[in-house]
Amino acid sequence: MTALAGPLHAFASYEPPAENRKTGILRIRPTAAPNGPTAQAPNGSLLLRRAVWVHDGGDRHAEDRDAQLRERTATALDPGGSDHVAGLLRAAHARRGVAMARLAARGRTVRTLRVTPMWRLVIGVGEEIPHEVGLTVHGTYGVPILPGSALKGVARRYARAEDPQRYAEYGQASFGAEPGERADRGPGPDTAPDAATSATSATSGPSEGKPDDGRVVFVDALPLPPRGGRAGVTVDVITPHAKDYYTEAGAAPPAEYTQPVPVAFFSVTSAVAFVVHLVGRSGDPDLSELGLDSDAVLGWLPAALRDLGIGAKTNAGYGYCDVAIEPVLEPASTGDDQGADANPAAAAGRSTPTEDGPALREGTR
Repeated sequence: MTALAGPLHAFASYEPPAENRKTGILRIRPTAAPNGPTAQAPNGSLLLRRAVWVHDGGDRHAEDRDAQLRERTATALDPGGSDHVAGLLRAAHARRGVAMARLAARGRTVRTLRVTPMWRLVIGVGEEIPHEVGLTVHGTYGVPILPGSALKGVARRYARAEDPQRYAEYGQASFGAEPGERADRGPGPDTAPDAATSATSATSGPSEGKPDDGRVVFVDALPLPPRGGRAGVTVDVITPHAKDYYTEAGAAPPAEYTQPVPVAFFSVTSAVAFVVHLVGRSGDPDLSELGLDSDAVLGWLPAALRDLGIGAKTNAGYGYCDVAIEPVLEPASTGDDQGADANPAAAAGRSTPTEDGPALREGTR
């Protein structure tokens, strides 16, 4: 019997093949929910980042053992891999819908996009995990996400290369100053924070008036559960044929006798759609000019996802996405915090995207 290292050994084990079966059995013991005996699915983040086999004796079943763990991890990472995970995601989208409705009611500019891979998508391959090739996942829900930093980066890259004139005019204000770049937004309080503002920033984190901050916030994008029973996460394989030659100094050059070593990794399929929220910082009179109501930021991001792709292996067709801009969120009340807070269920019903399409009311753009 082979078990996982660390605390996970109490929940998962591998039983090698026997005479009556060709493959082994991976057993994962479900955990009890805090409020009852309902079994929960394994957390994809834990399996991806913490699952390492410890075995005794020979390693004859290593390939089968690793393959079964990969398949189980892919299922755990899948936004629709279990009813438990799908339910958590629906609840998370409902809460975000309420939050976005409240922000809109308080005068913040909120825009929502639905992003779907044209084929497959992989992001976060550089993470150091036991599976060699990483994937960016939500630490709580254990499902793939599109980090806001990645969305911001690809939009900025597209704007700089394809729309340099508008980027020169609005880029720094929209995205903030890049590392080593001087924040320059002209005269005013943004460029000369007083001592009180500096003290507040030191104790409460980044300030919305800080020059290095962009005026558009890119929120980490959560996935929607796939429809129709389609797999949302799959196992792909790359096969480097001369890894040592390219990674080790003085290694022998490639030859016919060298053995390729397949490397498995997880990718998101076209069955998964991500919900992207762009939020304007409060009290900013220039947001419409910066593009949340026109064609700057709200044009750069969809074009970047379609034309440049996001994540790794874009040269192999990964990361290119279809983008739909959802109807503008119509706030429950204009400028009245209590109007948004009084009926969160109604706000969620107006603003929460569903698997079938937007659940928003049309507004003016």
